[in-house]
Amino acid sequence: MKKTYLFLAMCIATILSANGQTSVWDGSHTAWTKGDGTQANPYLIENAAQLAQLAYVVNNGIGAANRIVGANTYWKLTTNIDLKGSDSFQWTPIGYNYRFSDDYYAFGGNFDGNGKTISNLFINTTTLQSIGLFGYTDGASVKGIGIIGNSSVTGEGTAGAGGIAGYSYNTYFDNCYNTGNISSPAGGGIVGAAYDNTTINNCYNIGNISSFTSGGIAGATDNTTINNCHNTGTISSKSYTGGIVGFVGSSGSTIINCYNTGGIFSSSSESCVKSGGIIGVARASTIINCYNTGNVFSSSTSSFHLPYSAVSGGIVGDCNEANGHTQW
Repeated sequence: MKKTYLFLAMCIATILSANGQTSVWDGSHTAWTKGDGTQANPYLIENAAQLAQLAYVVNNGIGAANRIVGANTYWKLTTNIDLKGSDSFQWTPIGYNYRFSDDYYAFGGNFDGNGKTISNLFINTTTLQSIGLFGYTDGASVKGIGIIGNSSVTGEGTAGAGGIAGYSYNTYFDNCYNTGNISSPAGGGIVGAAYDNTTINNCYNIGNISSFTSGGIAGATDNTTINNCHNTGTISSKSYTGGIVGFVGSSGSTIINCYNTGGIFSSSSESCVKSGGIIGVARASTIINCYNTGNVFSSSTSSFHLPYSAVSGGIVGDCNEANGHTQW
């Protein structure tokens, strides 16, 4: 009887471990051992060291073509990851580019987070241009991953910081979320800066974003589609601030079925500041079926941009800053 109880207890423990298992990172990286990288049989990332291996492979340009690593290759995460981040123990993003340099490698593969979480992601840098779980993506897809716990992504002088990715070209994001804090010149809960046919679908942010240009989902976008996303975090900046996107460039973006309930705040003594419940500054953009219930506030004491040094809008702060047409 005792042996039967022991066996049952071991089975229950195994089931609980499988359902809620978390792998804690020790700073090492080891190669994945299962899968062949195809869509039908992706490489399985079974622990934190194997996730770090992906960063190692991409950042060292292993198998790169035109500085893109992992094109037509698939990875799948099978466990929750705790990165144990701190000032003395930081995550190196998957894909990178340095300030004032053409030195970069981008992740261009397909990453399935499989509904798992990354906790305690910590980055604080003054040299990397693009920071997040992924630093730099191009032609990639990232889905089914959440950033949780005591996560913080900070970059002084970076081009983009986000919970999931810092800087993205032609990348598809789906079913991702962020609860961590983001701070950089262009900060977004999901992506810092998104360009060239990037799509962000079914994603949300509840973390606090504080940057020069801030958005609940993306800090800055151009030629990007954001669909069925929402923000409930507090978004603040010294320039352009939006519940979904802080700044949309001249090629425009499309925002569909999105909403914001978080507070939106822009304040500066040096800059023209513009805040919107959905977009801070929109150029040539389309906004469809979106709403905001959060407070929107702008304040500036700058004397260089009068009389419009501070502008706020429930949906868009400013849509007249450049040639183009914005409609909603």
